[in-house]
Amino acid sequence: MTDETPQTTNEAAGGQSRAEGANLTAVLDAIATAYGYLWHVNNEPGTPNQYRPERAAYEARKVLRELLTHEQRGNGINRVRAEIMAANALVSECPEGIRST
Repeated sequence: MTDETPQTTNEAAGGQSRAEGANLTAVLDAIATAYGYLWHVNNEPGTPNQYRPERAAYEARKVLRELLTHEQRGNGINRVRAEIMAANALVSECPEGIRST
C-alpha cells in the first residue's frame, strides 16, 4: 500500500472545470481577436489606417482555424453557404420594384 491518496471525484471535477474554463477563455479570446480584425475593415478612400476586407477576413479565419477541427470548420462553412444561397434565392424571386440597393 502506498502513501498516495486517490484523487476524489470532486478534485478530478475541479481539475476538469479549470481545464474547461481555460479552453473557454482561449475560445472567447480568439473570437474577440477575430472580431477585432473584422471591425477594423476600412477601405474608404481618404481614411487613415485602411485595412482591406480581404486581409481582415484572412486574419480572422487564421485565428479561428486554430481552434476548430476540420469537421467544425466544414460545418460552419456549409451552414453559412446554405444561408447565403437562401438569401440569394429570395433576392432572385423578388420583383424588380421591391429590391433595395
